Amino acid sequence: MGHTTLVKKIHRAIKHCIKYLIIAAPLISLNLDGRDFIVVANLTENTVELSMRDLRPIYMGGTLSRSIHAVNLPAGAPLRISFNTRILGLTEARVQSYWAQLKFTGRSKPPLELDTFEEIINYVSTNENTVAYLPAGYPLPDSVAIIYP
Repeated sequence: MGHTTLVKKIHRAIKHCIKYLIIAAPLISLNLDGRDFIVVANLTENTVELSMRDLRPIYMGGTLSRSIHAVNLPAGAPLRISFNTRILGLTEARVQSYWAQLKFTGRSKPPLELDTFEEIINYVSTNENTVAYLPAGYPLPDSVAIIYP
C-alpha cells in the first residue's frame, strides 16, 4: 500500500470518527444513572397521586391525558430522548410515528411542546393538572412537586 493511499484511508477514518462524535455528543452529556431528569407536576388536591406507570398513558394520549396534561420539550432535545427511552420505553422516532397516526385519525393531540426549561416550569407552575420533565436539580417553585425520582 502506497503512502498516499494510507493517508487517504486515515483521513477518511478521522472524518467518520468526527461525524459520529458530532452525532453522539448530545447523548454523551446524558447522565446514564437515571438522574439526568426529574418529573414534576402541579396537581389539584382532588387529583389522584401519580405513579411512574401513569406517565406513559399521560404522555401517549391515554385516558389520564384527558385530565392531566403533559408538557414536552421539542423533538430531538437530549432530555426528551432520555425521557422517552427511560419512561415511555420508546425511541423518539417511535413516539413521533405514534403521534402522527393519532393526529391523522383525530383521536388525540400530542403533549404541548415548549422550547425552554423556563417556559416549561412557568407553564406547569401556573396550570393545574400538568406534568413535565426537567433537568435534575432545576429550581422549582412551591406549586410544583417532584414525582420522579
